Amino acid sequence: MTNKYIKNALYSKFGLKINEDYDLAYCPERIDPGNSKYWVKNINRVCGASSKKALNRTLEFYKSILKAEIIPMKSIEEAELVKVWENSMRNISIAESNLLAIICDKYGFSIKRILTGLNSKVSQFGLSLAYPGIGPGGHCIPEDIHYLIETSNNDIKVSTKLFEEAVKINENMPQYVINKLTKEIEKDNREIEKMKILILGISYKPNSSDIRRSQALVLYNELRKINNNIEIYDPLVENIDTNYLKEEEFLHYISEVDIIILSCAHNLFLNIDYTKYKNVKYVLDCWNKLDKEKILESGKKYIGVGE
Repeated sequence: MTNKYIKNALYSKFGLKINEDYDLAYCPERIDPGNSKYWVKNINRVCGASSKKALNRTLEFYKSILKAEIIPMKSIEEAELVKVWENSMRNISIAESNLLAIICDKYGFSIKRILTGLNSKVSQFGLSLAYPGIGPGGHCIPEDIHYLIETSNNDIKVSTKLFEEAVKINENMPQYVINKLTKEIEKDNREIEKMKILILGISYKPNSSDIRRSQALVLYNELRKINNNIEIYDPLVENIDTNYLKEEEFLHYISEVDIIILSCAHNLFLNIDYTKYKNVKYVLDCWNKLDKEKILESGKKYIGVGE
């Protein structure tokens, strides 16, 4: 992609030749918003360049500003593949966990117990599990897998069905939880269309203001198709196209709603005691972060992902 969009453009527009008129290098961004241990300056990076000279200069530059390992690649394309592959791996891992949640729902199992059982082995081997939710957001994980699918299918004719299925599972999760919520409401002879809904959190990741490719926004937009009586509260997000509640409005609105949806697990939302609101009939926990037993004991219905 770097060569396609940079090298070709510079030559066609200005007649500039790579490694003669300029050097070209690629060092993909690695960042984990909200991570207090690893941030831009200390996350290991990979780097590829158009020549050995360009690579050495790029390595020297990054080593001067980062406190992390900079791993040289043979080419720009190798560095690009590292980037899209690591995010595609994460996408597949999340899809695997979301599929497990769907299976648990079908059997009536608790995904928390299943994951606890799985962790008893994987933790011994230094592995990690993804956890279910309404799918990955942000600029990397949901995006890069599409680059990999496109280039693999079109450029090198390699099947990417595994990736395509992962995308389908993850991108369907907002609709999946809506369907699950709707079924629970219908069991009580109620209609979701006539209920008052509060969505908590619209960013893609807890304790972040980033709404890029937010599945919480997808969830909101899908719900709006069947219910206009729905509001958003997310004090961490200031600039979004849709209206959302201010703090004083939230305090009033939460005492009137029928349904609370935890769509982004900000810490401030996890510290709220939802059981004290007698008006709330259903709690949709999109990330299985709330106290299920406490909510059930209060007489409300708890709906989790795989719970």
